[in-house]
Amino acid sequence: MEYFNTSVQSVSCAVVWQSLDVISEEELQQNALEVGEYLKQGLCELQARHSLIGDVRGRDSFLESN
Repeated sequence: MEYFNTSVQSVSCAVVWQSLDVISEEELQQNALEVGEYLKQGLCELQARHSLIGDVRGRDSFLESN
């Protein structure tokens, strides 16, 4: 091995912890749930009016229609 540095791993860990703190503090998971439900409701309303739209499925902000 020509070069090894453990400080890069420490920096990476610090970035991950900071990211998790932001996700928690800004309630981003709850926001994804609410936005996803709003989007799903809108897609279901469109589905009822347009036969071209098939299944509406997914969870939180990860939704799809066929």
